Amino acid sequence: MDILENLKFAAAAVSIVFLLYDTEVIAEYARLFGLSKIFDLDHYKCYKIKNPYGDYPSFLRETRDCFFTRLISCGYCLGFWICAVSGFYGCNIFLTYTLYLIILKIIDNE
Repeated sequence: MDILENLKFAAAAVSIVFLLYDTEVIAEYARLFGLSKIFDLDHYKCYKIKNPYGDYPSFLRETRDCFFTRLISCGYCLGFWICAVSGFYGCNIFLTYTLYLIILKIIDNE
């Protein structure tokens, strides 16, 4: 598999992890599609008032503590499993984390 294929799958994994942990994509799309009750956005709004730096995965970890919520509330864990699942396509975990850290560094400098 060539470097462009590896880069494509690493970029997809980085995009998923970035969207989940550094944006409000879950809450915004849940509101947009009328899924506020399913995603418990009323309690999440109260959680955000108490914890302004909290995100939706950490809210899930605090309110519904189980293996799955602990897994998705850990960015490194989720990134690893995304790469492991897509591993047969050639996703390189080191490339993924390097891209993720570069994106975070670029955003912090702005």
